[in-house]
Amino acid sequence: MQDLIQQLQEKAGLSAEQATQAITVMRDYVKSKVPPFIGDTVDKWFAGMDSPQQPAKDVAASDDFLDG
Repeated sequence: MQDLIQQLQEKAGLSAEQATQAITVMRDYVKSKVPPFIGDTVDKWFAGMDSPQQPAKDVAASDDFLDG
C-alpha cells in the first residue's frame, strides 16, 4: 500500500497524511458496499495504512489485483 500512498502524493499532489486519509475513506467505502463477513478481508487489503512512514504490511497474495 505504500506504493499507493506514493502514487497519490505524486499524481494527486497530496501530502502523506492526505493520501493516508484518502485511502481510509476508500477502505470505509468499500467495506460499506460488501457483506459484513467480507469486512475483515477488506481490512487486510488496506493493512499498514495507519502509518504512512512505514512500509505496508505484506498481505495475502489476493491483493495483487490492487497493484494492477
